[in-house]
This record gives sequence, C-alpha cells and structure tokens, in this order.
Amino acid sequence: MPLSPTYPGVYIEEVPSSVRTISGVATSITAFVGRALRGPIDEPLRISSWGDFERKYGGLWKSSTMSYAVQQYFLNGGVDAVIARLVDTNGDSQTDPANAARVGTATGTEVWGFRAPTAGPDGNQLQITITHPDPDPALFTLMVTNTSTAVSETTDLDCTTLVDGQAIGTTVPVILVATAGVPTVRPDEVTDEPLVNGAAGAQSTATIDTTTFTAATVGEAGDQLVATVAAVVGQPTQYHLRIELFDEDGDLLASVTAQGVNPDPAGPSWGTVTRVGTTDSLIDVTGDPPARPTSLGTAAGDTVSAPFTNGSDVVTASVEIGVTVSVDTIPLVAANPGLWGNNLRASVDHITSPVAAVLFNLTVFELDPSDLNPDDSKRRRLATETFRNVSGDPDHKRYIKTILDEQSALARVDGDGPWIQPPVNSMIVFRNGRDGGELETADYTDSQASKTGIYLLEKTDLFNLLVIPPPTRYADTDPTVWSGALKYCKDRRAMLLVDAPAGWTEKDHVVASFGTPLSSTDSNATNGAIYWPQLKFADPLQEFRLQAFPPTGAIAGVIARTDAQRGVWSAPAGTDAGVSGARALTASITDNEHGQINPLGVNVVRTLPRLGTLVWGARTIAGADVVASEWKYLPVRRVALMIEESLYRGTHWAVFQGNDERLW
Repeated sequence: MPLSPTYPGVYIEEVPSSVRTISGVATSITAFVGRALRGPIDEPLRISSWGDFERKYGGLWKSSTMSYAVQQYFLNGGVDAVIARLVDTNGDSQTDPANAARVGTATGTEVWGFRAPTAGPDGNQLQITITHPDPDPALFTLMVTNTSTAVSETTDLDCTTLVDGQAIGTTVPVILVATAGVPTVRPDEVTDEPLVNGAAGAQSTATIDTTTFTAATVGEAGDQLVATVAAVVGQPTQYHLRIELFDEDGDLLASVTAQGVNPDPAGPSWGTVTRVGTTDSLIDVTGDPPARPTSLGTAAGDTVSAPFTNGSDVVTASVEIGVTVSVDTIPLVAANPGLWGNNLRASVDHITSPVAAVLFNLTVFELDPSDLNPDDSKRRRLATETFRNVSGDPDHKRYIKTILDEQSALARVDGDGPWIQPPVNSMIVFRNGRDGGELETADYTDSQASKTGIYLLEKTDLFNLLVIPPPTRYADTDPTVWSGALKYCKDRRAMLLVDAPAGWTEKDHVVASFGTPLSSTDSNATNGAIYWPQLKFADPLQEFRLQAFPPTGAIAGVIARTDAQRGVWSAPAGTDAGVSGARALTASITDNEHGQINPLGVNVVRTLPRLGTLVWGARTIAGADVVASEWKYLPVRRVALMIEESLYRGTHWAVFQGNDERLW
C-alpha cells in the first residue's frame, strides 16, 4: 500500500512488477488408452514408472496390448504417463461384459452344489431335502434319498466346517461341490430336489459304407480319431487299417496301424498291429474285425477315410441349491472390474475398541493366483488391508462405505446402508469377477459429454502424446477411432501417435495404401504422426520369444527421451533415437525404398548396421510432400503446441484485467 510520509527522510516502497512470467508446460506426458488387468475405469491416473503400472493396473497381461505399450514406453525413456483403462461394458453374444467380483452373486444369492459319488445315470435316482430345524444360519439338515431303493439318510451339518469335495453320508452319500469356497450361509430349504444330468456316455464310431469301427474308450475325446482303410494288393477280402489321433489344432498325436486285417469268419485276425505314440489300441479290438468296406478298391494306393463321431462323456448327476443372502449383508465388491477380484477374500471380527453392537473389524486381502493351495488360509497374500472399528450405520463417523471409498485399493461397498453388524467370518469369498470381451469401436468412441472412451482423458489436466494400441494383437485399431482421436488431439493441443496397419509388411503395401488409415489432407492431420513397421520384442509372458508389437508405445518413450536430452524442438529421430529392447522389425527396407515412403509422411523405423534399431523419420501425417503443409515436421508442430499451451495457461491472470494500455 502507498506510504504516508511523516518525517523528512528516505522512504522505500516495493512496487509490483508488471512483468508476468510464462512457464513452459511439459511436452511428453503420454496418455495410453486400452484394456488393463485391473485399475480404475472411471478416471485416468498419472503414473511415473513401470512399477506404478504394475501396482495400479496389474502389469503385463496377454489380452492387454496397452500393457506392453506402457512397458516399452518406460523402457525407452518415458517418465510421465496417463492411463485410461477401458472395459467392454456391453458384451455381445460371445462374451460377457466386464464385472467386479462381489460377495455372493450379482443376484444376491450364493450357490451350494451337490453331486453323486460316482459318474453315470445311477446318480439321477438321488433326491435331496434340506430343512432348517435350528435358527442358527450356519446349521441345516440334509436328507438324501435313493428313489430306486427307497433308502434315505439324514445328516446334520454346519456350513462353517464343510470343505469342497467332502463326502456327506455313508449309506446314501453325496459329494459337496464348492470350488469357489463353501458359502457362508446355509442353503435354502428344498424338498425332494433331484440330482440330474447323469449320463453313461458313449464310444465314438467311424462308419465307412456299412463297416463300423468303435473307439476303445467312452468319451468325447474319441471324436479326435480318424479311421483310414487301404487295399491289400492280391488279397481282395483283406484291408490295412490306420487309426490316427489328432489334437484340437489338427496335429497328429498318435497312431495305430493294423497290417493285413482279415475279417474272414473262418480265420478272423486284426493282423500285425503297430503303435506310435501310444500303448492303447485306440479302437475296440475285443471282437472280430469288421467287414471290408464295399467302396474300397483293390488297387495299390486305394484308401477310404472317415472321422469318428458321436462320442459322449460320462456325466455325474448334480444339483445346485441357492442361498438367500440376508438383506443386511454388506455388499462388498472388488474396487474395479476384472477377473482379478476373484482372488479377494475378506474376514470379519468383533474385537473392537470400544466393544459395541454396531462395530466390527474388516480385513480384505488379495491371494496370489499362482498359489494353488486349496486352503485359502494358507495361500500367499499379495496385499492386505484392515479397517478397524467400522460400522454399517451411514451416520457413524466410521461408516464402512466411506472408509473403503477413501482408503481401500481392493474393495468397495455397492449400495447404501444401514446394515447391521455382520457375523464373525474368517473367509468371505469374492466371486463372479469378469474381464469382459475385446474392446470394440464403440468402447473407444463413446461419448465426450459423459467422458467415456478416449474422452475419459477429459478428466486429466494435460497430456501431450496419445497412444491407442490396437484392441488385440491380431487386429488394427479402427480408422473411426483414429479419426475421432485425431480431432480430440487437435482440440487438446496434443499429438496422436498412429500405428500403421499390421498388414503393411513391405514397401509396396505402404505406397499402395497412401492415405490410410488417416489422410494427409485431413484438417486435423497436423496433430498426428504415423509410424511403420511393427517392432519385435521378447515377450516375458511367452518364454521371452519374439513377438511383433505396434511401435507407438516405444516411439512415445523415444520422444520423451529426446525432449529430456535435447529439447522438444529437436527431431525425435536419427542416431540418437535408438529403440531400446527391439530385437527385430517386421519389415526392412533399403535407402531407395525409404525414399519412396518418406515423401508420403510415414515415419519409418529402421535397423542400420552398427547403429541398431532407430527411428528414421519425424513428419506429421500432414507431412506428405504433395500437401506442402507448414506443419510438415513433427518438432515444428510440437514446439508450436508447447508455446500455445504455455501461453494459454500462463495468461489466465489477464482474463478480467481492464482492456487498456496497461494490459496491452
């Protein structure tokens, strides 16, 4: 404030400078959009290392091309990334939508399963009756009746002491089926509920004309056999027989050859039998060999073949009984969708401070899926969260829903209370988590207004590069997705890195497909760059064998490294733009061939002698020579975007200043 002189002398006053500093924004924050094993789907998260991605999104996953792109980004020098996880929430006729695992099933029931002690149709003669003579929700009485003998057996059970596969009863036994864990609440009451679907099974057969060969064993596996008969020169009543066993991919696993099969009733013989890859005969040879097929010729080389069909497996009779879950049960669900949630368990105890009828302690833990110990209490735990003195009362200061929302990375409460204090339970199982199917075009291009799909990035403050890996390893990103993403990058002053189609395996493909998947004359083409070909990296999930991957994840890392070392104004290409980890390319070209591609605005990754794999191009999609765009080169466009974004953010102070000379 102005000074008021009160005495003769020197006064000092600090006057604010009219100069406002404009700080440059970051230039290489890379946004990735795609599937992940786990992680939030309603907001993007900013991470700064591959370890962050492993902790928050589950690390590498074979079904997630994005996970590999993020790993290659950090491997090549990336530092800042924004992850937007998408899931298929709609599903189709082949796949279920993604879903979060929950306590009980999505309909509010758990399921008890019972099966016959032996396979076959005899199990269909069993019926079960369940009653609740005791008010304790863990106790029930099971009566099993054999309808063919009219013999019944009754057993009193406690669901807290039962285990999967346990035999119940001795006179008329049944087996408990609880592969996902024994439900914590007794099954509903039922009367004379039959076990169903028991079947004896059948052997596969192959028929040539009226001659039938029968598989050695019962089951659908016999349908993988093929029978071939061949003529025996000079023996018109005999034939050679070859039985071959194939796997589901059509590869030969084993074979049995019978040379000189003689079906003559006077001296029937299966001939000389030779086995390869098996000790089994593959077909039933207990009786006389069947007659020679009538359509089989007599000349050398004449053969007739037929596949085995109509085999069926032996099926054990079984039944499922629902459990009505109390409306007061707190509906715990995994923090986000995915199969990972099925590894969650929870426990409840009442050792609270102070001891109160409304308080309880909740522990949620994630089990290691690679630990196959059937006893969940002995399996390794990857993470454990404990919440003490919580309540199901929404008015309580330790309301369980609020506590989990704010503090838990594993679980949430799906719904609103109030809920009563849950009973003590040492092992609550989460079930029915699903990853969902492959992403479809609509999952990417959803709605900017609702901030879904790629527009989930509306919830992040800043990103400079956008990478959208293809939905699967064997499919390209839809051009509709590229077009929408390019427009969005133009609006956000960012650059879209585009993967060339996987079908471009040589120079002629690139030249012939000029203008796809995005045209150089597109009004938004200045905010994109396309890279070719795909890169081959060692895949840790495939015994470190080389696999082809879209290049843009690694390219984004090279761009980030170039920005840090030389500045955004430097081209992210040349001898300093090596691609770390890349062992090979899906296509290699000569200098002359490159000379035909470069003028098209396609950036090529090349392997040069003694220099390794390098990014050897730095043009925008609008960089085709024929377009003659002022934004032909990537560093020029990125410098302009950096300046524009910095000015936009650095001049907000002037918005409501007076529009006069002082502002000008």
